[in-house]
Amino acid sequence: MDIPVTHGAGYLRSVLVPRLLADAHKVTVILALLCVWFALHTYAGATGLTVSYPQTDGNGVIWYDATSSYNGPGSTILRVLPPTNPASGMPHRFIYVLPAISDVDLQDEFGDGLEELLALNVHNDYNAHIIAPSFQFEPWYANHNSDPVRQYESFMVHDLVTWVQANLSITGQEEHWLVGFSKSGFGAVTLLFRNPTVFDAAAAWDFPADQPDTDGFGMLDNYGTEANFQNNYRLTADWIAARKAPFQTTKRLWLSKDYVTYYGSPTYRDEVLAFAERLSDNDVQFMLPGGVTRIHSWTSGWLPQAVAGLQNLQEPGEPPPPPAPSSAQDDFNRADGDLGPDWLRDPWWGTGISISGNKVVATLGNGGAYYWEANGFAADQYSQIKITGAIGDWTGVLVRARRSPSQGYWVAIKPDGAYLYALVNDVFYLLVHDATHWSTGNVLRLEVRTVAANTARLTVYRNGSPLFTYDDADSFIESGQPGIGLYATTAMSLDDWAGGKLATNP
Repeated sequence: MDIPVTHGAGYLRSVLVPRLLADAHKVTVILALLCVWFALHTYAGATGLTVSYPQTDGNGVIWYDATSSYNGPGSTILRVLPPTNPASGMPHRFIYVLPAISDVDLQDEFGDGLEELLALNVHNDYNAHIIAPSFQFEPWYANHNSDPVRQYESFMVHDLVTWVQANLSITGQEEHWLVGFSKSGFGAVTLLFRNPTVFDAAAAWDFPADQPDTDGFGMLDNYGTEANFQNNYRLTADWIAARKAPFQTTKRLWLSKDYVTYYGSPTYRDEVLAFAERLSDNDVQFMLPGGVTRIHSWTSGWLPQAVAGLQNLQEPGEPPPPPAPSSAQDDFNRADGDLGPDWLRDPWWGTGISISGNKVVATLGNGGAYYWEANGFAADQYSQIKITGAIGDWTGVLVRARRSPSQGYWVAIKPDGAYLYALVNDVFYLLVHDATHWSTGNVLRLEVRTVAANTARLTVYRNGSPLFTYDDADSFIESGQPGIGLYATTAMSLDDWAGGKLATNP
């Protein structure tokens, strides 16, 4: 009797074995067949990864049960999509598409990375084996500090790559690429930087690059302790500096500056831009294309650009990306209307502010806030504006700002002086009220520096001279973008904005 191996273990357990056992005299035949089947379709890696029960679906994707001491308990699903009609002249490579969910769910709201790459014919166009692991818990691709079966980084590096190289290699010289978004984009970055001799390149799209701690997203299920995350995986400037050498002469990382939303709310663009700034500060080479609006999903159109970017990362003769600018300016000398694509409006503040007569204004009884979005800056940054209209309800600048929920440090100029606020989760906390009088034509500047753990030093300047300084440790806001805002109760306006990162030393 022929064994239809594409049915896999489920068919053996539920149909084939009971049927054969009904005839007692065939027991010897059964045992022989089963031994042959398991010998042909069980594979082991050098450190203990075992894959078995292959089942090929109607799209040519092979589904395995995978067992690893690093990724348990029990077995997980490993999917492999081989090339069936590879493009002529394209070198063979491996693409690891990293899930952001546990297990496998082809109906997940964010889509499925392997299924999207299949639909794009990436496995043939790029002559790639596409490998999609799965996990019992939502993965951040880290090693848990104490649980031996949640060593997800070790699973990827020591088990999965070893098995792939031993069983799927054609030339023995294949590159190993990583692709991820959201938490799996974070994982792609940490896997690449922590294992630069194992993985050749990574594409990371819309991921929480400024994640400050393990408070959320099931992160403790991956890291075990806050200290493990802070010491080994958090994407700080020091973390980059300690690992930058293999990435300073060759581009191995693809990022994107796409505008991304989840149910209408912005996600991680400002964090990715700030991360890019930290990379530039450390002379790390990378690509940063994009700039269109997409939803937070595998299916929103970024994957073709990501894979093409990985293909082009190491093309000879391609110039390195220009360093990120350290400052930006806007004189608003353009047509009346919206501030334009370099600015992101925070809808929490109202229907907005606009350009009128080459200045920024708000209609009476209305106002708004805009954050600079054309490029990211380091956390130590400034925002500066000239007050060109009357002093009304308030006009001001902000630093380390984000929206939905709104956050940032604000300094607002009112008739009775300057008010410094911390805005956290849409709630204002007054830090300082300085009664110094302000006039039309004055230049307002707010600077912020992190001067100690969870402590931000805020300095307000009036016409270039420091007015007051305040150290905030209670509402500490770690990062974000500079911006502007006003609320008009009279003919108010502002002009000549500037913002950017501060010099390393004050």
